[in-house]
Amino acid sequence: MLKNQKISGYTLVETVIYLAILAVVISAVMGLTVSMIKVLAEVRINQALTSSAQSSLELMVRQTRGANEIDTGVSVFDINPSRLFIDSFDESGDPVTYDFYIAQDKMLLSTNGGQGINLLAESVVVESFVVNYFSGLNTEGVKIELIISDSRNNRSRSFLTTVIRR
Repeated sequence: MLKNQKISGYTLVETVIYLAILAVVISAVMGLTVSMIKVLAEVRINQALTSSAQSSLELMVRQTRGANEIDTGVSVFDINPSRLFIDSFDESGDPVTYDFYIAQDKMLLSTNGGQGINLLAESVVVESFVVNYFSGLNTEGVKIELIISDSRNNRSRSFLTTVIRR
């Protein structure tokens, strides 16, 4: 009676083949996962650089456009690091000064000579900050060149803007 019963299951060769296929699939998934993590890290670094530059440059542009004057006596132009000193008025009409400068690889903003506030993300450092001043018959403005990098992997990006005071 036992001779007619068939035993079902996998042979050793089939099991080894299945395990080999499973190992190939797992290694492909792991490689894809590692690649995705690297790409995500790069995207986060680029995002930190771009958002830091945009927010600091937009603030400089806004303050320069609405300024009473660009103080050329205090500002430092055409060298790295430059310094941009702007005389303006606040919402209530009181005079206010804005000082954009670099200290310890950070871009800082000081209002009315107070403590400087870091305008960049913590991992972002300034490699170069050059402000070029220009003036014409009825206009004045600045060209701002900013190169920043991420301290975690030294990836750097350049940003450039030109502002004409109204």
